[in-house]
Amino acid sequence: MLKIVQHKKIYVGIALALVIASIVSLLIQGFALDTDFAGGTAITYTVSEKVTEDEVRALVKEAFGKDASMVRITGENIDIEVGHDTKLSDKENVEKANAAIEVLNHKVAEKWGKLSVIVDENGAPITATGAATTDQKFENTKLYTEITAEEANKQVISHEGYSYFVEGVAKSELNVVSSSTARNLAKSAVVMSILAAIAILIYVAIRFDFTSGVCAVIALAHDIIVLCGIYSVLRIKIDTNFIAALLTVLGYSINNTIVIFDRIRENTRRARKETYSEIANASINSTLKRSINTTITTLLTIGAVYVLGVSSIKVFALPIIIGILVGTYSSIFVSGSIWATWKDAAVKNKRK
Repeated sequence: MLKIVQHKKIYVGIALALVIASIVSLLIQGFALDTDFAGGTAITYTVSEKVTEDEVRALVKEAFGKDASMVRITGENIDIEVGHDTKLSDKENVEKANAAIEVLNHKVAEKWGKLSVIVDENGAPITATGAATTDQKFENTKLYTEITAEEANKQVISHEGYSYFVEGVAKSELNVVSSSTARNLAKSAVVMSILAAIAILIYVAIRFDFTSGVCAVIALAHDIIVLCGIYSVLRIKIDTNFIAALLTVLGYSINNTIVIFDRIRENTRRARKETYSEIANASINSTLKRSINTTITTLLTIGAVYVLGVSSIKVFALPIIIGILVGTYSSIFVSGSIWATWKDAAVKNKRK
């Protein structure tokens, strides 16, 4: 039998050290916020040709007048993020971003794809105001009736009043978030996490007792802070996927903790002369195999998703993997030890 509670100073000390290190990192360098929470423009292109980061950054600088805050190339996908200008209003930033996106679309398509001007049945180019005659001759043209609705959604771009059909390049995703919207989203995420913690406290307090509820919330706070600290240290961007994964991790972690507390309750009813530390240690050991097996099974599944999945799936899977490891540690080595310490201290105070 492992003496987990008896060595609680070591295990809780490790947890406390991770929490302190995470808080220090958050205070010094904070989060690397995605456009979801910082505001800005996020674009994803699919390009069939080989692309370098320097080439992408050069085009972004030409279109936006400044460097991209993030460029990530994964296979054929190019993910680009450009932050807003803090000196401009939300309306000005959105208008500036939309104009820059039009220029960037054209530059990306021109560099890595084939451009064809869309024309009507008379051969006149299609403009924003409809068909128009022009003396300008274009090298490549595409009849508008030959374009499907799906192609129009991905392969048609506009530039300087004309519509172009693009082959070899597709804009698969576009998101322009204003600064005020990003701030409101960040506030909502914080409030949602706090409400989730309060709901868990109430649930555990009703099912077991108030002490168990507080200990469970302390373990969850450890999970959240350490997970955020790891993202801060590694400068991994925080986005809405992170918040969804965080809430998933809270549910997984509290499930492990509840299993341990349920066994503690059973053993407490049968206990005669054992201290709360002895009861907690026996309960943790009796559920240890189950906790480890569940964790390994879950990690194998989510690990496969991370290794084999596309970039958008990996962004969601990474915090879950980190959170499962941190949550398993807190469930086994932190929550039960704190509960036993609290209960034993209450008994000693009562005797005095």
